[in-house]
Amino acid sequence: MKQIAELTPNVKKLCLLSSIQIIIVAGAIVGFIIYMDKIVNFNALFEVFQELGAPPMEFSPFLRGGIIGIIVLTIIILVLNYLTLGKVRYVFYDDRLICYNNFLIMQVSETEIPYSNISSVSVGDSNTIKNADIKIELTGMKKQNMILKFIDNAAEVAGGIQNIINTYKANYYAQYSQDYRMKSIVEGNY
Repeated sequence: MKQIAELTPNVKKLCLLSSIQIIIVAGAIVGFIIYMDKIVNFNALFEVFQELGAPPMEFSPFLRGGIIGIIVLTIIILVLNYLTLGKVRYVFYDDRLICYNNFLIMQVSETEIPYSNISSVSVGDSNTIKNADIKIELTGMKKQNMILKFIDNAAEVAGGIQNIINTYKANYYAQYSQDYRMKSIVEGNY
């Protein structure tokens, strides 16, 4: 197999979008905790436990610890997200596309798609300016489509992918025609 091209998503923009989503969720959780403290007044709850014999406590250290824990967890998730997304790549060989998904240094999955199973290539939703998803429709496979996410200049890349597939199919059909013609000459059915 000869490698024709390699494609990677725009990791910085993909991580930025993921970061925004994670920060919104973390902010919502922190906001919910603070809101619940104002409504329920957890200090009153701790006073009840103190009356039952528990040692004296205050909720504010728990609140600070919870918020710091959520911030640390968010930072860890963002770093792992960046390291994982940086390893995603799509490699085009002369007869197939192989999609590699890695987690840190471990290869999580490898999806192999022969060009003969690709029916169409189109540009999907535009995520940002000059970034979009490329949707590859598949036939004869369990997966019905594959989406290449956050590809720069997606329209040009989709055209290039379609050209690679068209070239492969043209060569395949020409070879099949040539083999059939040679077979009929050898068998004397020309």
